[in-house]
Amino acid sequence: MTDKLDWLDEHLVLIKYNKLSELVNNEGYKINPNVEKFLPDNDMVDKFIDNLVKEKLYKDACEVLAYAIHRRAGVWWGYRCMMALIDETGGEPFEERDIADIGKPSEPNIPDFLQDIPQVDDSAELEAKIKEAYDELDALKKQVDEVVPDYIKDKFNAYMDEFYNMFKQEHGYTPLELIDIALSNYNPGESIIDEENSPIFKAEKELKSKIENMRQDTVDLIKSVVPEKSKEHIKKMQGKALDAVYAWVVSPDEVNSKNAMDIGNECADNPAGLLCLTAFWSYGNLMPMTNQVIKTPAGLAANGLNSAILNMSLVKGGNKKPKERFEEYFNIGLNIAYGKDNWSDSLENNKAPHEDMTQKNTQNISVNKRFTGE
Repeated sequence: MTDKLDWLDEHLVLIKYNKLSELVNNEGYKINPNVEKFLPDNDMVDKFIDNLVKEKLYKDACEVLAYAIHRRAGVWWGYRCMMALIDETGGEPFEERDIADIGKPSEPNIPDFLQDIPQVDDSAELEAKIKEAYDELDALKKQVDEVVPDYIKDKFNAYMDEFYNMFKQEHGYTPLELIDIALSNYNPGESIIDEENSPIFKAEKELKSKIENMRQDTVDLIKSVVPEKSKEHIKKMQGKALDAVYAWVVSPDEVNSKNAMDIGNECADNPAGLLCLTAFWSYGNLMPMTNQVIKTPAGLAANGLNSAILNMSLVKGGNKKPKERFEEYFNIGLNIAYGKDNWSDSLENNKAPHEDMTQKNTQNISVNKRFTGE
């Protein structure tokens, strides 16, 4: 049974690497350029984490800890984060994105400062604003006249006259005449563009219709080959994944590693499933229950843990934002790295922490009890 290490207070004891250079060289950790300015002079992991926490960069702090922490403790950290997430979301299956929403047009997100712009409904006020705009334009013209030589103005005016004549031959009016017509016929609240008869708007509608039909055909094709998962199925697989993760933490042998791999592959799109794969990768051999040994590539388990925590932070539902979850999950991981939180209590109670929070899977739970001496 594990020692809770109560005599150690604020020391990272359950980590594999103390130096950042070891994370880079041994685990392939990539330092985010945005946090390079917080790198410590002494190359120590704990000091780097301290610097990130002072800046409230908990996402980056979680990533560093995920690469540095002992693999078994890291899987326990991910498991404890799942417990926190399930508690926050009420134990319901995590909401997945509907395939039908892929590529679906959405209304533009209008910034708050644009939503409060007052609308001009009074015609007198509108005329005053138009006059003000023309006055400003005349003032700008005078400034140009003062600084631009006459021969350049003559050339410019000749080019503009030629352009206006060509434009008028094609459309019947010059651009300025069209502006005057639009303003003279303007009614507040009404569009000055005839969208029904405009060739440009007609072409736009036809193109949008074609794109939507193609998108819908693609969605139907995807749904025909990818069966939809019911909430009951998702909840069951999540429970099985947590059973497998807990069993691996209690006894990280090849039997539980193989079980974690199999269940993780079934629900890799769920954070619990990704955590299963992290446990499998943490075992160190990609060929458990065989006579072959293929070592897990450096950094794969750490990256899996970091990705699982990232996925948990982005799950829909609950009452916390991703930034708040990162802070909570980091504090959970820090306590585990300190040695203050481990799986010994659950072994003493002969009960996995998630059993009261998720749907039980009796087959896997009985496997868990095998490692408690029952």
